[in-house]
Amino acid sequence: MIKEYKRTTRHLSPETRAKISAALRGRRKPKDVCRRISKGLRKYWLSVEEGE
Repeated sequence: MIKEYKRTTRHLSPETRAKISAALRGRRKPKDVCRRISKGLRKYWLSVEEGE
């Protein structure tokens, strides 16, 4: 069974990138949380096709 994700390509608009950056600025997380987030993001981005 293939999982369907909202995003179908890796392309993000500059506005979206700025919003994500602003939302994450100034936050600190424990090292283990950062590792789990990183691992999950890598797995997610491997499942999304390369954009133009």
